[in-house]
Amino acid sequence: MLPRAVEITQQALVLVLVLSIPALLVGVVVGVIVGLFGAVTQITDASIAFLPKLVGVAGVIVVLGRWGGGLLLRFTAEMWRALPVLVQ
Repeated sequence: MLPRAVEITQQALVLVLVLSIPALLVGVVVGVIVGLFGAVTQITDASIAFLPKLVGVAGVIVVLGRWGGGLLLRFTAEMWRALPVLVQ
């Protein structure tokens, strides 16, 4: 039972990484671009960087939401099927 629990935990952590990396990468790239723009124009307002990051990350979530939801749904179904074995 313990090896199966370790395997499920590993799958859950990999799933979290797979689902979060696209949004994080877009946030980082947009942040670097806005930071470079702010450095070139010498605009130092922190709120200027917020809106482009928000729009970029929201766009990634909208575009990849169906795919990520499918992954989560499959993982959850697998957990419900494995539950009787795990509680023994």
